[in-house]
Amino acid sequence: MAHFPHNRMVSIDAQPWVAAEVAAWVRSLHPDPSLVLWYTDQGFTGHTVLTPGITPTQIDHQWVDHRDHDPEQDYPHYFQ
Repeated sequence: MAHFPHNRMVSIDAQPWVAAEVAAWVRSLHPDPSLVLWYTDQGFTGHTVLTPGITPTQIDHQWVDHRDHDPEQDYPHYFQ
């Protein structure tokens, strides 16, 4: 996958609110703040940075639309 060159991802086929619950749960299993985890959609049209303690509601409210912010420009070190 172009966006995840090392295949370090978890994928779920679920409604958005269920996927956000799973993402928050996965983040709770990995509380290290130096670990970068993102929640994205299938088309990689946006993302939310999963910070320790994030809730499903916060995942929805902190969504960054990639039409407004290019992640490869904003976070080039993640895409090397």
